This record gives sequence, C-alpha cells and structure tokens, in this order.
Amino acid sequence: MAVTQEQMSRFIHISQKYYSKVERGGWLLAYYELKSMCEHGMDVHFIFTCQRCGRKYKDFLQVELF
Repeated sequence: MAVTQEQMSRFIHISQKYYSKVERGGWLLAYYELKSMCEHGMDVHFIFTCQRCGRKYKDFLQVELF
C-alpha cells in the first residue's frame, strides 16, 4: 500500500514497535484503530486479505471509503 510502518502507526496513534507486532500477528488492533485507518483512506479489508472490499465496511465503520 506504499505506507511505511512509521506512517501507519502515526495514522492510528500507536507506536511503530506495536504496529510491527500487529503485522507479524503478535498483537491485534482495536476497533478505533481500524476506524482511524479507514478515515485515512486505508482499505482495511485489503490489509487483512489482499482483496479490495468495494465499500463493504462503509456502513459498519460509518466513514467514507475511497
């Protein structure tokens, strides 16, 4: 997605070290962190599945997806 761990961690207000553990499966993200990712235009479904969501979670997260 052309976003560094440092950039992503700033988007969702966590440390880069914590986000690194999330990527490796050691930690989980909270709802508000996933919502923040969507608010920054990230496709959360793609992050977890490598498949585009096509606005699948727009109503659930109540944010505008691009």
